[in-house]
Amino acid sequence: MELTNFKVESSNSCVLPASRHHVNKLDIINVDNLSINTLLNMSNKVIKNLGDGIENSNALNVKQLNEMESNIGKYVKAEIAKVDTSLKKDFNSQLNNAIAEHG
Repeated sequence: MELTNFKVESSNSCVLPASRHHVNKLDIINVDNLSINTLLNMSNKVIKNLGDGIENSNALNVKQLNEMESNIGKYVKAEIAKVDTSLKKDFNSQLNNAIAEHG
């Protein structure tokens, strides 16, 4: 995996040059702010132990995405059940009225 034009800011204020670097050859630990100015090719690797996003500009992790999907599913099912109940009630009311009018 290669990074191009990146700068690392930490308590040591380390700045890496704009030439290509192989990340697996670098030991970047406890970085407060990592800025990557070009496309990052992860070569099908995974970012692990990503915390929950809080701010609008934060990344979303799979756990948060799954929770959101579950919540949306529950909400949609509840709304469908409300509509279904309402339609059944309305249908039964109209049926009873028709039977009362026409015998």
